[in-house]
Amino acid sequence: MLRPTKDLETLRYATSAVPVFLFAALSPAMAETTYGYETVDGHQIFFREAGDPVKPTLVLLHGFPSSSHEYRNLIDDLSDAYHLIAPDYPGFGASDFPSAEAYTYSFDNIADTIDQFLEQRGLDRYSLFIQDYGAPIGMRIATEHPDRVEAQIAARAFSLEGLRWQAYLREHQPPTLIVWAEHDAFFPAPGAEGFLRDLEDVDYNILDTGHFALEEDGPFIAEKIGSFLSERGIE
Repeated sequence: MLRPTKDLETLRYATSAVPVFLFAALSPAMAETTYGYETVDGHQIFFREAGDPVKPTLVLLHGFPSSSHEYRNLIDDLSDAYHLIAPDYPGFGASDFPSAEAYTYSFDNIADTIDQFLEQRGLDRYSLFIQDYGAPIGMRIATEHPDRVEAQIAARAFSLEGLRWQAYLREHQPPTLIVWAEHDAFFPAPGAEGFLRDLEDVDYNILDTGHFALEEDGPFIAEKIGSFLSERGIE
């Protein structure tokens, strides 16, 4: 895994929790995962993709210090029922690692890059799964394009810039699945309670696990995503 620049790594400590967006009706079969690159403003963005594009799309935004690799099992679990795509941010995974002179490593700029990536892939309607760094990136995209987000899945959410995002949540009320790790040292479980105050449609779950909940409770999370989305007609 490529390491982010020092500036981006410093931003990691400015967050305190992260949301995630989930959906699916599970099936025993799975679609083959493919891998590719999309050139965005001259930078090669690596991505994993599986499932039929005609079906509802789930955009998987990874956290720190990981990459789209963290979603490999979830993609397998949901790919028969949904179209899934998981990009690596610049400086992460198999994407380009431009110098700090060639690329501004900020949440604003990374969100712009991923937003452009989604547009170039022709994705204008999707649910968001956000974890760790995925929260400030995904919520920027959601506030810019609230009409594109069908649902959100939150597995630990930040709070530093939460006021602006909370306004988006209160106004647009996206159905939200909360899957939070009780023993996450970076994102304490009380951070999830803000969603209960701001949202009307919340499926709230606190798991007995740590920061990388998908590695320990992946099958349970996949099942929750499937039932959550299908119950809301996203299938």
